[in-house]
Amino acid sequence: MGRAGRGGGGGSRGGSFGGSRGFSSHSGGSSHRSSFGSCYHSSSSSRHSYHHSSSRSSFSSGYVLGSIVSGSNPRRRSVSSTSSSDKTGLIIFAIVLVLYIIGDFLPAITKSGSSDSIQKSTVEREKLESSSIVETDSYYIDSLGWISDRQELEEGMEYFYEKTGVQPFLIITDEIDGSHSFDEYEVEDYANEVYEELFDDEAHLLVIFYEYNEVYHSYCLTGTEAKTVIDDEAREIVLDYIDHYYYSDYDEDTMFSKVFTESADRIMTVTPHYGWIVAIILLVIVVLCLLLSWWTKKKRAKLAEMNKAQQILDQDLNSFGASSETSNATATTYTPPPAANVYDSKEVDELKKKYDNM
Repeated sequence: MGRAGRGGGGGSRGGSFGGSRGFSSHSGGSSHRSSFGSCYHSSSSSRHSYHHSSSRSSFSSGYVLGSIVSGSNPRRRSVSSTSSSDKTGLIIFAIVLVLYIIGDFLPAITKSGSSDSIQKSTVEREKLESSSIVETDSYYIDSLGWISDRQELEEGMEYFYEKTGVQPFLIITDEIDGSHSFDEYEVEDYANEVYEELFDDEAHLLVIFYEYNEVYHSYCLTGTEAKTVIDDEAREIVLDYIDHYYYSDYDEDTMFSKVFTESADRIMTVTPHYGWIVAIILLVIVVLCLLLSWWTKKKRAKLAEMNKAQQILDQDLNSFGASSETSNATATTYTPPPAANVYDSKEVDELKKKYDNM
């Protein structure tokens, strides 16, 4: 046994009626979710009931990281840019910074995005005082035999009770007041009758889940005192979670346990808006990319300037070497004139005559 279908689909909301009591319903099929919805109020009771239908949506997001391309110079004494290890370190730092920012908020963003069909909680709520409630010993009636792990289901319902101060009660059935054919007014009357039979206070939340012939309906009825916590918005949150998990792969015990656990958390906490966080993250990524691009261009310009200076220096050195070689090749060597013959010298002749006469 178990719920009829698992798939995806959507729903719509109908009109509203006057009075002090709110009521609505939801239905689904085995292969897709088709639904109708309406809300109405009657003046016969001060308790509130509510129904809704919804569709799920999802979003995905992504980010772009820039890359740095360094310049090079084939000359033998070319000037290199900042070392690759420096650039790698800068890139790693930028990536880590972005991932840190994203990682800090990603779990909450992902959780919000995965269930954005759930009604957001827009007001702060205070837990109902325990003096208002007369506790019941049981938490559910399962006419369809769906629940096999009572402890798991009741843990989720007890959590809801602890967080909100309102004790929930779940009825799983395939008939309303003994019939498979009924309208919304009859369901509301039936819910009020059941409430009177089960509870001695106005501080309970009655959840009726009906499924028959591959169609399901879900209803909520809130006691008068419980309305201070489980208001229209809070009831819609509960019913949204039923819709959200109905087509999931969870078994019925886990499904309803998660409905009450997550409903309690959302009801008692104002749902944050993550749009501005996403915008800041994207802005940071853009700024980092622009800074990296600017840094790269600056390094390229400096590298080009230094390489040009090196080329000029190399050219000057080469020109100087060539002119030196040319000067050495064309220079004339001074050769002294040959020495005169000493015997042809007049002074020598005179000396010779002087010594001959001695």
